[in-house]
Amino acid sequence: MKKNIISKITYLITLSILITCIYFAYQYYQTNNFNDFIRSEKNLYTSKFQRDNETKYSQNKSYKIESKEYNDAMFFKKIELKENTPYKVTCMVKTNNVQAKEENTSRSGGTNIN
Repeated sequence: MKKNIISKITYLITLSILITCIYFAYQYYQTNNFNDFIRSEKNLYTSKFQRDNETKYSQNKSYKIESKEYNDAMFFKKIELKENTPYKVTCMVKTNNVQAKEENTSRSGGTNIN
């Protein structure tokens, strides 16, 4: 009878550890899955790219780029286009504390959509 109880306790502990590992792996995937978007930055390893569940436009997590230092960072996606076909691109962008590298310059800091 003792072996049966120990076996059940071992099973429950193993199952709990497995469920915890799956949960954290799923959370990591949700934070770092960019749905075919490619991350790019001028100064490598300067910006932090992630999915954001706090600031979002719809039910889906938004894409977030955070840079503590000046950096030209972006998400992009390569798509195939057909010649002479009109396309419509839409997006929602929110910025916070964006500053240009140099104050008196013709190049402004912020969002560039193209």
